[in-house]
Amino acid sequence: MDVIDQLLADLRHEACVFYRLEASEPWRIQKAMSPVAPFYAVLSGSARVVVGEAVHELHEGDFIVLPGGSANELTGIHSAEASPVPLISLLEGTGVAPWRPGIRYRRTAHLRYGGRGEQSVVLGGIFSFRDLRKNPLLCALPPALVLRANDPSSPSATIIDAIRTELACEQPGSNLMIAKFTDLLFLQTLRAYLATDLENTTGWIRGMMDPMVGRAISRLHAAPERRWTLQELAQEAGSSRSVFAQRFSALVGQGALTYLTGWRMHVAAGLLLDEAESIATVAGRVGYQSEAAFSIAFKRWAGSPPSQYRSEKRRILRQAQSEPLPAA
Repeated sequence: MDVIDQLLADLRHEACVFYRLEASEPWRIQKAMSPVAPFYAVLSGSARVVVGEAVHELHEGDFIVLPGGSANELTGIHSAEASPVPLISLLEGTGVAPWRPGIRYRRTAHLRYGGRGEQSVVLGGIFSFRDLRKNPLLCALPPALVLRANDPSSPSATIIDAIRTELACEQPGSNLMIAKFTDLLFLQTLRAYLATDLENTTGWIRGMMDPMVGRAISRLHAAPERRWTLQELAQEAGSSRSVFAQRFSALVGQGALTYLTGWRMHVAAGLLLDEAESIATVAGRVGYQSEAAFSIAFKRWAGSPPSQYRSEKRRILRQAQSEPLPAA
């Protein structure tokens, strides 16, 4: 599982908790699609999170995260007919500035919304990822991951109890503590998903779980600059070339050498953010002898050539570092 550990470290995820919602039936809140991963923790009562056609019913102690930033609705259990309100308008109504990259709120905002029916309390926020590259692990996850309080192996209820305590005491550093607790919930949710039965799935995670294919992926990640052939990868995996090639494609959904190219571009994208690395040096470090060939492959992967990608990502990072800290 070293590869998964590496990709989790690469994400450099950071929780930003910015509201505690007291919602009374009926209530229905919409959140637009975003480049970050929204999450909700039910502190008391119940709620539903609707992502596309999927409906996730949550109860006290449950936690949900949407890794791809999908548009979603957070609603009461009996609120299908309620008129929706955008989350951003609720936040603006209490003076909370919209979240922007690189900022953290000094305290948790308290929102109240809905009718006069049964009340539920939900903690909401987002996970931002300081690594701006396309991360294979993040891309392989489903639209929603849920951690259930009634799962005997889940620590979510204990962690959410700790969050309740911090919200109640409002001691110095409470918001940072709450963010750290939600970081733990994110990691526990990923762990729970990876422990589920993935036998009938296809994709990067399924490949990593397979002894043969997972071994080959680990070798590719360890030495992306090496001029790998299918035969060499098959030998590393302890298989014949034909069996290995067929199994890799069947489980991962793409050929081994195609996957290698994508991983090389992921590594290169990180190296491009290093001021000291020239594009030619980056090309060599991911196995390309020709800067021109590397640039073509990188543009196909990223949608822009290396020099443009570098300048755009550096601009985003500079902007994030210069953002003021919100008072709310």
